Amino acid sequence: MLGVNVRDETMEEIVARLLPEGGEPYLKLITAFVETLVRYVDPGTEAENGFFVKELPATEYVTQVMAWEEGLVTCLSEGDGGLLAAANKYSGDTQTELSEDALDAVGELLNCANGVYVSALSRQGSYLELLPPGAEELEEPVKPDTICRIPLIVLGKKLFLTVAELQ
Repeated sequence: MLGVNVRDETMEEIVARLLPEGGEPYLKLITAFVETLVRYVDPGTEAENGFFVKELPATEYVTQVMAWEEGLVTCLSEGDGGLLAAANKYSGDTQTELSEDALDAVGELLNCANGVYVSALSRQGSYLELLPPGAEELEEPVKPDTICRIPLIVLGKKLFLTVAELQ
């Protein structure tokens, strides 16, 4: 859980402890997302240990692709009300169901976090293109054994951040 004294550790050090073995390539991206959640949605955001899965979630999710030679995709998916809670807090809305507008707000949150990550890379000389976020099927399949999920508790509700490499 993130419930440690962040003055004693950086957010990156905290997130590193939550990644499954093999998840290290996604550390900076996941850290950027968690920092964005803490700043814009819930300073009390908590996280559980990450794990690898075989496929992206089938329903109630928003994705965004970062394109370059290989490409990455990030995905926010429902846990137990976390997407709606994050959408409402981020947008200042009070929706009661996960509508298209709520998914749009989640997409903007994802875009904000990915923008932080992509900007940091560009300062180091690496350039990625952020494609618009969406709640539809991906056009390109993801590589097997690269789908890393981190359960996050936001405003007392669970959602999942997923990062994977495109084929």
